[in-house]
Amino acid sequence: MNRPPSRSPRRLLLAALLASGGALADPAPPGWDPGRETTARFPRGVQGDPALVDADGVYGRMDGLLSLGLHGGAELAEPGPRLALRGEAHWFWVAGIYAAYSGAAGGDDPSARRAAIGVDLRPAFVPRFASGLERGPALVDLVVDSIALSLGGFAASPREGRGAAARGLEAGLGMGVPLLAAARGPWLGVRGQLRLGDPGSGRRPDPETSLLLTLGFETIALR
Repeated sequence: MNRPPSRSPRRLLLAALLASGGALADPAPPGWDPGRETTARFPRGVQGDPALVDADGVYGRMDGLLSLGLHGGAELAEPGPRLALRGEAHWFWVAGIYAAYSGAAGGDDPSARRAAIGVDLRPAFVPRFASGLERGPALVDLVVDSIALSLGGFAASPREGRGAAARGLEAGLGMGVPLLAAARGPWLGVRGQLRLGDPGSGRRPDPETSLLLTLGFETIALR
């Protein structure tokens, strides 16, 4: 009568160790897939906490080629305040143009209506982003990047034909605060302005300073 081959204790122990080692081994890591979604909870993760993912230094500003803004408010200047309207368009949030209009709400302002057009530059965004300085909070990054320098020309029309029209150059320095901590949405704005009259115009006004306070809306276009 044939007996099954016997197994030595040493062979049985080796077989048990091999079996337990295979069960405890970690599965092979998946290959790199740039399209695979993750649940990483760090600022530059694909998915995770929205408050952290949004801290990517862009905040929606590269969703389109142009950022458009329309703002209205009050221009505080002598001899009295004026109602103001300002429109802006920026290429990738950096360089752009603006058009503005202000009209006296009353009083004895001899130049009751002013229109201006010029260029507007936000110099901080690209250097800060390229240097890795856009680290949040979003509100702080957007406020710093909104600091803008403007230079343009203006024309002023007198009230009811009193005096001659005036024209000249204007320069401004402004910034904004996004109420939703995002590029798109409502913004509060403040801007200081200096106007210098043209000696060749019909009437040369004295240099004028003003403070522009606005509430407006920014959006992204040409995606």
